[in-house]
Amino acid sequence: MPVERERLDAISDTENLDFIINATVVVLCGLLIVLILGTMYSFIMNCIFRKKTYISFIVWFSLVVSILGIFLGLFFTILPPKIDTLANVVIRKDYDDEYVRANFERIQERHKQLEFVVDVHADPLMWTYRNMEDSEHGIVDIKRMIKGNQALQVFGIVSKTPMFMNFESNKNNTDSFMLLAMGQRWPLSTIFSIFNRAVHLINVLHSYESDHFFIIKTQRDLEEYVELRRSLQINNPEQTPQITSGLLGIEGAHCLEGKMENLEILYNKGLRMLSAAHFFDSELGGSIAGEEKYGLTTFGFEVIRKCEELGIIIDISHCSCDVIDDILSIATKPVVASHTGVQGMCDNNRNLCDDHVKKIAETGGVLSIAMFRPAICEQTIQHFVDTVRYVADLVGVEHIALGSDWDGFVKTIIGVEELGLITDALMNNGFSLDETKMIMGENFLRVLRETLPQ
Repeated sequence: MPVERERLDAISDTENLDFIINATVVVLCGLLIVLILGTMYSFIMNCIFRKKTYISFIVWFSLVVSILGIFLGLFFTILPPKIDTLANVVIRKDYDDEYVRANFERIQERHKQLEFVVDVHADPLMWTYRNMEDSEHGIVDIKRMIKGNQALQVFGIVSKTPMFMNFESNKNNTDSFMLLAMGQRWPLSTIFSIFNRAVHLINVLHSYESDHFFIIKTQRDLEEYVELRRSLQINNPEQTPQITSGLLGIEGAHCLEGKMENLEILYNKGLRMLSAAHFFDSELGGSIAGEEKYGLTTFGFEVIRKCEELGIIIDISHCSCDVIDDILSIATKPVVASHTGVQGMCDNNRNLCDDHVKKIAETGGVLSIAMFRPAICEQTIQHFVDTVRYVADLVGVEHIALGSDWDGFVKTIIGVEELGLITDALMNNGFSLDETKMIMGENFLRVLRETLPQ
């Protein structure tokens, strides 16, 4: 039975963390205003009117520098890890540690049989202070991806979020994400340019390319990587391949800043998936969490057609209903929802209605079921599997994938190294090994083969 939610922001895990960011912005601005006004007052009274104030200009200026220095020191060293620790948490309510210990060998054996495990959306690139190779923070890093037998992760790129973010209605003229970028000491060019933020994060992921982490850009890259994994599995069947890979996606086409040439620049740097909207309406189209929620603009239609021409996968996550309808009306290649739920199981505006689920399937695309509470409502592995079963009954198992949203300011049901629990749960609930392989990655592998450039 579907779980109903009248207001999604009432159950959203992101709002408490968004409050921390917004409060920090307010405190920082307030502190700067007070210090500036105090300094000006002290200077005017001492130097112009020759009247001594309670705090001399020198003392006041020293106080300004000291307080600001302390605040900025905390801002640049403590704030990003603190937000990360509070925001990105695994809450496993079922399939607990006792179950894992009792069934460890079966879980490992089942999961080891999967040749190509994919998660279609996660946001670790947001947290550049981490070491992506091996981090004690967050959920996704290369070491844990390999441990979880993950063949590929689609890395989402976030470039802007509104202040007081919610899932109902957001203005597009505020930018709380700037604070996170500044706190992690991103280049100065990223402070006021969301396009430069996207470029910076693409460069960050490229910096981790190695002999055990590959970035997939073309069908040739994909097939060479698939063959390499297969050979490693054949040569050492007792161990999962010690390699993994990434594909670059952008969450919200507002980072194009209304310029088609920016799409081609990002494509040349490796962009291979693009969602039309994020949490607010933009030059391209409306968001389901925007103020107006309109359809594709003229520029939006041009971008979607150009994406299909280039070989960039179209993602409809976060899009308004009108944008989804517009995209599906012109799509000639598979369309995906990279991280979503379905209203038939969790009734809120963030999730897809049955009609959109069916139309996405008609394009040959996939629905990647997310692991956070607004997507599945009851935050358990079992309810995740029940959602998968609902979609399978509606459109077929060949149109389902995983879309965790790890590291995206949400609490999730498993960590990346625990992907075997999803494999185990699917098979416990009647999905065959072949069906489980499709859900866990082979469906999205098919989409890649049908969409990526040669």
